[in-house]
Amino acid sequence: MISDLKSSGFEVFISIGGGAGPVLDCDTDNNSQFIDNFLNGILNITATYGFDGVDFDIEHRSGDMIKCAELVSTVMDELYANELKVSIAPQMPNLYPDGHTVGGGFNELAPLIAMENVTVLESVQAQMYNSWEQVETVSYAETYTKELNDGYNVTGDGQTFFVQVPHTQLVLGYPSSHRAAGTGYIDPTKLKSMYQTLKSQGLTIQGFMTWSIGWDQQNDWDFANTLGNL
Repeated sequence: MISDLKSSGFEVFISIGGGAGPVLDCDTDNNSQFIDNFLNGILNITATYGFDGVDFDIEHRSGDMIKCAELVSTVMDELYANELKVSIAPQMPNLYPDGHTVGGGFNELAPLIAMENVTVLESVQAQMYNSWEQVETVSYAETYTKELNDGYNVTGDGQTFFVQVPHTQLVLGYPSSHRAAGTGYIDPTKLKSMYQTLKSQGLTIQGFMTWSIGWDQQNDWDFANTLGNL
């Protein structure tokens, strides 16, 4: 399947983590071993199956968030040095320009994105769902895009990080149907209109991400058919 997709012109990434993924424990006493094991495991998989890149969907973490960012940043840098593309799919609260501290479920991935942007990350695919009602709107997504494009400061462990995601690097993620996620579904026609509005303002985003292709198939490919050719 991977070779078929690549022969059709698609890039294929392997995703690490996810809602059902394990906890990433960043309180390790042996950083070099942690990095080596993490990196070599990924490199073996990508070489075996021919993936073009790696997407980090780090939803469960424990330990010091800044230390976690530093460890994962080192892994990302090495993947990039090995000519693999790297992306990240933060849950929206963990890349939240309306908050300015790291912790409590907010901005926990912001320091990592600050460390890796813009040279390493191919895209930042924000998950705009399973959060809360006020931010699961077209209006908020437009504001969110502008705020990330401008950048914001976030503080953790006494350090301040400037976090910026240019609109050309930003991918907005939404469920492909009402059943695909607990909350956050927006009709794809409204998302298409939002894309066009942002484009008219000089803020053309890289595209849309959906959870997931399986749910979209069950929904008669509405998400792909509406947004696939932007």
